[in-house]
Amino acid sequence: MSLDSKRITVGKIIGLHGVKGLIKIKSFTETKNDIFNFSPFYIDNKKLEKIIFCFKSKEYFVCKLEDCNDRDDAKKYINKDILVNAEKFPSLSEKEYYQYELIGFKVTNENNDIFGDILQFHEFGAGPVIEVIKNRKSFFLPIDKKFIKDINIKSKKIILDLPEESFLE
Repeated sequence: MSLDSKRITVGKIIGLHGVKGLIKIKSFTETKNDIFNFSPFYIDNKKLEKIIFCFKSKEYFVCKLEDCNDRDDAKKYINKDILVNAEKFPSLSEKEYYQYELIGFKVTNENNDIFGDILQFHEFGAGPVIEVIKNRKSFFLPIDKKFIKDINIKSKKIILDLPEESFLE
């Protein structure tokens, strides 16, 4: 998930399905179905009150948007992010964070070796990873709870239990 002003990206339109204006959506929410628990949605700053779920495939949902009645209508939404207002997310307990809140944080190890800044979170299937950028190069680090030593909101810093030489040149 990424932050866009006060809106958070919860999914992306990744393709078309058929000729009646159906679209394929990839959900970025932790529990994939949770994308449908939000409203309204924003796509290119256009407000949509709902996204109509049709059926689920292995990796995506097939859905209908309010104003899409044919394939040509739906084409304009391909590769567009689906956003919701940040205040729609439930409150978390202390020491819990949404991923979007950690974008831009410095990532170091316990020796204070700097890995870089968090660019984005990813889930490729083997556990969460962060995309970190340093010196205009991006790379991936594991961000599972077992590697996190500390998250300091005030200093915008995350300390991971990882050796620097494992990930940097």
